[in-house]
Amino acid sequence: MRVIKVGKIFTPEGVLEGHFILENRGIIEGILPLADLSWAEALAEETLEFPPDSVALPGFFDHHTHTLQRGISLVYPNLSSARSLAEAGEMIRSALDFPERPIIFTEYDDSGWENLPDRRWLDSVAGEIPVIMRRICGHKAVANSAACRLLPDPSLSDENGVLLEEAALHLFGIFRPSPETMKRSALAAQEECMRLGITGVREIGSARVFRTWQEIEREGLLRIGIEFYFTHASLEHLAELGLGTGFGGRIRIGGIKAFLDGSIGARTARFRSPYKDTGGRGIITISAEELLSLLSKAQEAGIRVLLHAIGDEAIGLAISAYRKVLTSGNPLGHTIEHAEAITKEQTRLAGEMGLVLSVQPNFLQWQTPGGLYEKALGRRRARALNPFRDIIESGSEVVFGSDSMPPGPQYGISLAANHPDTDEAIAPEHAIALYTETEVSPGQPLALAITDGIPGQKVYATFTPTGYELGRLGGSRSLDPPDAKRL
Repeated sequence: MRVIKVGKIFTPEGVLEGHFILENRGIIEGILPLADLSWAEALAEETLEFPPDSVALPGFFDHHTHTLQRGISLVYPNLSSARSLAEAGEMIRSALDFPERPIIFTEYDDSGWENLPDRRWLDSVAGEIPVIMRRICGHKAVANSAACRLLPDPSLSDENGVLLEEAALHLFGIFRPSPETMKRSALAAQEECMRLGITGVREIGSARVFRTWQEIEREGLLRIGIEFYFTHASLEHLAELGLGTGFGGRIRIGGIKAFLDGSIGARTARFRSPYKDTGGRGIITISAEELLSLLSKAQEAGIRVLLHAIGDEAIGLAISAYRKVLTSGNPLGHTIEHAEAITKEQTRLAGEMGLVLSVQPNFLQWQTPGGLYEKALGRRRARALNPFRDIIESGSEVVFGSDSMPPGPQYGISLAANHPDTDEAIAPEHAIALYTETEVSPGQPLALAITDGIPGQKVYATFTPTGYELGRLGGSRSLDPPDAKRL
């Protein structure tokens, strides 16, 4: 039994002060007034006391992640801090001794750069060492000549060394990290989740990623809950085995992920009107017939689909296909992922069908005046993106995720509260509810983020039913018994 003392507790009934949490074997035993503290501490094996500004929030659940892939970016050389092409070049030169080949430099963000990388520039930086730069969105990568020669199919890149969509998204499937690197990456990502107050994720990845998480669970190292989504190529195998949505324990089957278009950063998200800077309209990655077949098979097999659609044309195709399949509501919780350019009419239709709109408030970092979205689409169209309040008021079920860009819920919640269009801003208290799947109340599994505010800027500690991680205070500890209740 453990006493957890905080300044405030975020409960379904409101924010409580003058109370503490009593935990027993990974379950919230009670939320009790401080008048009961003396007898509770007499029974408890441990008391954890946090600063007066601390708030016990429900543990964050990230509804759209590539967690292990994020871990790879923590293990492989990372370019996220590069503020110019020249700075990226310096960072690449300093890491050419990295042991994997090719060296994949992750998470570059060129939205504020004056010049863009291409094959010849990368040749001048890395010479004959095979190097690939992968954009933060995952939908675009750039390879030098030496790396292009290692591609199994030369058509995967163009003459400038640019890889788009499937080739970029599955880069670590083409050039597979070692099993040791996969495991190291998963553990690094899990540690980051715990530091950020994230107690569960919707993880999207390959069968190899799934097996890595299974290995970590078998070794008793899994600390977060994982709802796993395979690429849509796995649909037939899941259906044949009868592995529908919800199957499993701490690692449970969520369903499959499919793409309808690309990203705004790569200029591959599909819009009805052309991009301001390129004149293109983006791409559609799957035909209407293929999409309808996929959704029908998934619905019949009881498998949830996460359907990526960012541009307004892609969103329209998604809604049209779902309307033909969802004749009796949406009990499986099929989604449209991102839905950045959703229109008011599309929002209304999605609400009527009960579609879940899985959106990423951290994408607002590119929606500021003069930012990436304005450069790509113009001021008016950029301002209309991510209409969070509109979609909530439409009656659609809305959930928040990060797409691991970056994976910090407090960052995303703060951006949602300070939306570039103030009419679309979301109060932090409401945003927190969209970023969780649990609540702080008696009888619930222990899943807490102890923060310095609502939502705050730092995390003092993260609790799951199997252990806790102390942030500023330092250290971690497993809860007893080892078979504590699962997420």
